[in-house]
Amino acid sequence: MKNAHLFKRWYSRKGRKYFYWWFYYIDFTGKRVYKPAGRACTLKREAQAFIDALPDPPAAAPMGILREVAGGMFLPGCSYLERQAERGRVLSQHTIRVQRAYIENYILPAFRDRQIAELTAAEIEDWLVGLDLSGSVKNAILGTWRTIFREAQRRRLIQGIPQIERFRRQSRRYDTLQDEELAVLFPDDPAALETIWRDEVPWEPEHAGLMFGVMFCLMVSAGLRSGEARAIHRDQVFSELCGIVINRAYNLQDQLTAPKKGTERDPRFRAVVVPARTMRVLSWWLEKATQAGPIFVYYDRPIRREYLLNRFRLGLRQAKIKTEGRRLMVHSLRYTYNTRMETLLPGGLLRQFMGHRNEEMTALYSRPHMLDRIRAYQVEREKVERFWG
Repeated sequence: MKNAHLFKRWYSRKGRKYFYWWFYYIDFTGKRVYKPAGRACTLKREAQAFIDALPDPPAAAPMGILREVAGGMFLPGCSYLERQAERGRVLSQHTIRVQRAYIENYILPAFRDRQIAELTAAEIEDWLVGLDLSGSVKNAILGTWRTIFREAQRRRLIQGIPQIERFRRQSRRYDTLQDEELAVLFPDDPAALETIWRDEVPWEPEHAGLMFGVMFCLMVSAGLRSGEARAIHRDQVFSELCGIVINRAYNLQDQLTAPKKGTERDPRFRAVVVPARTMRVLSWWLEKATQAGPIFVYYDRPIRREYLLNRFRLGLRQAKIKTEGRRLMVHSLRYTYNTRMETLLPGGLLRQFMGHRNEEMTALYSRPHMLDRIRAYQVEREKVERFWG
């Protein structure tokens, strides 16, 4: 090996000092690499002969190695993120952190020094099957793999991208609320609504129960995500048209952004028509809400995402809603809206109201109660009666 430098590394054991011959060289990144010059080499000429017999280090990173392609992806200032920004696709900090975590915690430890062209769909699929993770997380890691393969294809390291089937989602979907439960949770009276959603503690802000009741009522009758509801401003409400424009949302870091998966090029804004009763309920709170900023605030701050679930469960308890054996969470309100409206709206319009890009996602939100369906289908009784002529 050329340009290797010998030196003595001293050790001490039981009061006796001794040394081994070591050497270092500068690798292609400019970093010093230290290695022993053979444990059996006690003379300098023996150590020199040892390192002379070693091959020279590579002058550049091996092309086609996975770590060379994925090692720097999703790091600040990397070429991949810069190219995405130039195309108008600015990734959120949450997405960047998650993608980088998948690379560092799963992909690189298992495949760091592998030639990317040698990796097969079967090998990656078998590796994913062996991970103790949910189907949803495995699918997310699979998405990171596709990004890596696209980058490798761009560099002409591979001809095509391995096709791997997605895993079945194992998570339970949310349950929905029935007709009679909605009637109890959202009475058509401001005082009764406030009673259901009020926390009986001395420090509860005035009319906080009414605010949460109005907010949950809006969510369940407009299909809003919690981040979208928390971010509602007055300029999004069009009372005379019974409409809401969804053009803001709080993300997981409580930052005000576009709705879910919105980008600068495709902000994912949408408009929703709501029932007149919903608009009337919303007006109860608009009379008391602040004029500027989000209308739903708690202790003069936007409502935290984590606190919503506590208040939702409080309302369910106070309304005596049966929750045992059911997965009733805040997101159940969005499931409830989708399930109820799919019998009333054309599929394409419901998809627009929900903010979904495909019908499969809208179908995923369907969790019907069969008795409610029978009631909804009563409008078609006349057609059904024609069966016997």
